[in-house]
Amino acid sequence: MGKSLIVRGIGMADFEQAARLLDEVFVGEGYTPDGYGHLVTDVAGRFALPATWTYVAEADGLLAGHVVVCHAGSPLVHLAGDHDAEIRLLATASYARGSGIGAALVTACIEHARGFGRSRMVLSTQTIMDSAQRLYSRLGFQRVPASDQQWNDRRLLAYELSL
Repeated sequence: MGKSLIVRGIGMADFEQAARLLDEVFVGEGYTPDGYGHLVTDVAGRFALPATWTYVAEADGLLAGHVVVCHAGSPLVHLAGDHDAEIRLLATASYARGSGIGAALVTACIEHARGFGRSRMVLSTQTIMDSAQRLYSRLGFQRVPASDQQWNDRRLLAYELSL
């Protein structure tokens, strides 16, 4: 990767590239159970949801990262309470991993949450997502085992960050 990294809100022109990225990461790498791929790649559907924002990362002009942040009132909320924000669907293109894109996207979500006066950022990640767990810990998130969830045959590990 070169030196140009821009994190911004998603635009309609990004939907197709973002859907391909999510398909590559979540479906292609086995993070999505069979039958859920269409939900993960429904970028346009999420764009219309209340209390739900999508950010993308452009690296050297290419869409290389994606993340969703949501608040109470969003149908995507699983862990967030009334004063929280929740991170969902963080993805970095395989060719761009290790370049800081994931950290930049999570930082954008934290800034978003602070801008909306949220007191806590929450998220869940799968047990097999080791690099994501390391990223969250490095950024100050703490494990909350009491909030872990089960999704089909997968255990989701809960994390939080006080803002």
